[in-house]
Amino acid sequence: MLIVGETPLSIENVVAVARKEKQVALPTSAEWTALIQRGADFLDQLLQDEGVIYGVTTGYGDSCLVEIPAHQVHELPLHLSRFHGCGMGQNLDLITARAVVVVRLCSLARGYSGVSHALLQRLVWMLNEDVIPVIPSEGSVGASGDLTPLSYIAGALVGERDVYYQGQIVPIAQVYAEKGIQPLVMRPKEGLALMNGTAVMTAIACLNYKKAEQISFASTLITALNVLALEGNPSHFDEVLDKNEEYIIESWREGHPCYKVAKNLAELCSCLSVLGKVEVASDQIVYLAEEIFLGKVLRVWHDFS
Repeated sequence: MLIVGETPLSIENVVAVARKEKQVALPTSAEWTALIQRGADFLDQLLQDEGVIYGVTTGYGDSCLVEIPAHQVHELPLHLSRFHGCGMGQNLDLITARAVVVVRLCSLARGYSGVSHALLQRLVWMLNEDVIPVIPSEGSVGASGDLTPLSYIAGALVGERDVYYQGQIVPIAQVYAEKGIQPLVMRPKEGLALMNGTAVMTAIACLNYKKAEQISFASTLITALNVLALEGNPSHFDEVLDKNEEYIIESWREGHPCYKVAKNLAELCSCLSVLGKVEVASDQIVYLAEEIFLGKVLRVWHDFS
């Protein structure tokens, strides 16, 4: 179980939730609960005292001088999500969409966005029940936030738009009806809080980083196998030699990608050379190839999770 809210997420956390390897939960501490409530209360108090808050009692962007009547303040988040629901192109796949939801949950659960506990609970429910918004891949990604794609999360919360559910794409309203759940009613500013962020870019970056890491390890392994097959000299990849290359001295740190690749290559060559015979190594190659191409996390000589 991954607790989201009190500490930042790692790339590994995002990938694990995206792949349904972990469920999520909100913190149960009184301090965190009070923090979330203070954010919502602060917004309510500011609205009562000053009456003018950007994106709450005003329009957005160039429309910030347009005042929103008090009786329409609660409708504004809903209209904002509908206005941006114009995404196009191929939909993000389920894994990517799950990554987007958990990244957005992490940001909002830090307690600085003024959102309600109910909204955070609904996002947790979506992830754990695998009811995930269908998000078009083409929209305003990176333009003042991932406004268009993130509007599909807001739309699903309020009972509009489609979701991935039990292997199909269905209206979220249908899922709510089956489970006897009422659509969320967004509070003032919650539409803006959900949409004005970079969760889509961040989620895609996390997944691509993990893919690149796996490709890097596979390439290192292939190089080591090539050295073995050609009866090469693995000492060429010795850590001492790489450490003394002028171009890499400044960036040589344990944990740096250059360090990892060189160290892994040297150790893989050493491990494989101990096997002595190519036919003996072939069983290892088959096993490792299956691990790589099935997309599993490789924990052979190093932890790449």
